[in-house]
Amino acid sequence: MKRPKLSVCMIVKNEERHIVRSLESVQHIADEIIVVDTGSNDQTVEICRSFHAQVYHHQWTQDYSQARNISLQHAKGEWILILDADEELDVDTGSLLRSMLNDCRQPLGYVKVINYTGKQWDENEAFEQMQIRLIRNQRKITFKGRICEKPVGEEASSAFSLPCVIHHYGYLEQEAKCKHKRNLSILNTELLTSYDDPLLIYQKAAEYDRGGEQSKAIRLAMKCINECNSKKQIPPAVLYYIKFKLFIDSERYEEAERDIDEALRHYPDYSPFTTTKE
Repeated sequence: MKRPKLSVCMIVKNEERHIVRSLESVQHIADEIIVVDTGSNDQTVEICRSFHAQVYHHQWTQDYSQARNISLQHAKGEWILILDADEELDVDTGSLLRSMLNDCRQPLGYVKVINYTGKQWDENEAFEQMQIRLIRNQRKITFKGRICEKPVGEEASSAFSLPCVIHHYGYLEQEAKCKHKRNLSILNTELLTSYDDPLLIYQKAAEYDRGGEQSKAIRLAMKCINECNSKKQIPPAVLYYIKFKLFIDSERYEEAERDIDEALRHYPDYSPFTTTKE
């Protein structure tokens, strides 16, 4: 059976400090690397080309989906892996990806993304999310949303899980500060039309936290969790995570414990909750 080709698609800007690590993590499995640069004035483009990446230029319009969709248009592989410059594909689990492509029947694939927080890389200060990062290359699937972009289209409702891990360093304290104002501005624009999206609200709470406005972050997370509960909806795990993290940081331990207990009822296997409880 002919092996499906894999394209890795990235959007970047001024990532010379991190891009090598990201590119090295996929160069052994990618048939091509597509990079959409949104205005770098450092060595990012030159570094990407040194890895034989195809680099395309796009003027930044405060819209991640627009740049993401441009990268997809240039991809020629049967499958596309989405990766950002502040991420790297796990060495051990990522090496399995190529061998699984022949057996993939659904058009979208979830992977585990480990988001590191705090001042340095510490597995004890990280939270996990399952995110769609693998898509079958067909024009029926595109991304929508200025930030926290999501795949949409006729085939976008069918997905499977992959045993692959991506490490994300963009929430580390030093990196997050550089992106805080930009992300908050985009989130406020997106929430004008998606005001009740819990994942966007989580992202805004997380940005408040990174900007040193913990009281705003707590109020926002609590309000969203309460609204989800009132609608008989289960709040996303990351909303509970940010809420009890903020309580712990503020030494409000009793409130944090109540939150963890509530979260565990919905997500008994979510490791940030179980390890914190222990």
